Amino acid sequence: MRRTWSQRGRTPILRHRMAWKRASMAAALGYHADGAKARLCFHLQADSYNTDSLIKVLEQLARFYRGSGWSWCGTG
Repeated sequence: MRRTWSQRGRTPILRHRMAWKRASMAAALGYHADGAKARLCFHLQADSYNTDSLIKVLEQLARFYRGSGWSWCGTG
């Protein structure tokens, strides 16, 4: 649970100036083995993904989940 500066009962809106005309996103769903919690992790970048850039994102994702008690769809 996190605190925000928004009023109670109002969803905070985060605005970001994005000058990109096109963006690509890679995402993965992580979950605990008991299924109690789920976490969606994603990565945005201005240009399209190629094989090398997507492999780097997956390596970062694997480092994030390793040792944290979370499973993710890429580890089986």
